[in-house]
Amino acid sequence: MNLIQIIFDFFLILSCINLFVICDDFPSPRAAQASSLVNNKLYFFGGVFADNFTNEVWYLDLSNSFNLSVLPWHKDQGLPVAVAFASSCVSPIDNSSVFLIWWKHDTCL
Repeated sequence: MNLIQIIFDFFLILSCINLFVICDDFPSPRAAQASSLVNNKLYFFGGVFADNFTNEVWYLDLSNSFNLSVLPWHKDQGLPVAVAFASSCVSPIDNSSVFLIWWKHDTCL
């Protein structure tokens, strides 16, 4: 094998390994998200990521202890619409219903 073929094979294998290693499921950095504490779970709704609104819902289960350097994020079912700059409140009746209030606007930032 010549040197060019060895280098090509090395980068091909390296790129395949990279595809299998990047599999962590955690939220991307964002701003303007809403959050609510429902029972023992801290929920985060929507937000702005890379100048786009998102409809993602993530939560942290606070009933179990965890390492702060590796947070145990859980992805929940997404919202029907993308929201940012919203307010949220938990119903005092059942402590499980969350109300999101947001202003619909056409442009992001």
